[in-house]
Amino acid sequence: MYGLGSCKEEFQAISDNYLAYVEAKNWLLLSTQGRAVCLVGSLVGRIVAEIVPDVRVLKGLAVGDKIVGFQDDKVYIDNLVLELLLDVVAGIYHV
Repeated sequence: MYGLGSCKEEFQAISDNYLAYVEAKNWLLLSTQGRAVCLVGSLVGRIVAEIVPDVRVLKGLAVGDKIVGFQDDKVYIDNLVLELLLDVVAGIYHV
């Protein structure tokens, strides 16, 4: 389950929408992606910090699918974080 979906401009959220957001956000953050999303920082990182414990972040990556840098003969990798996943954490619907 990725993304909160789309809605019309006249959309008025109800409590069920909020509960769906919390469920989607928690599912994502408790998955292997939670650590990587936490490292994005900003508002998203603050939201994630309430759910993903520091010890889990410090454990390291789950899947190395993004090259983040090079130094000499070393390649540094991390988890890829898609914008759609950030949208889930921030509670964004696409209009």
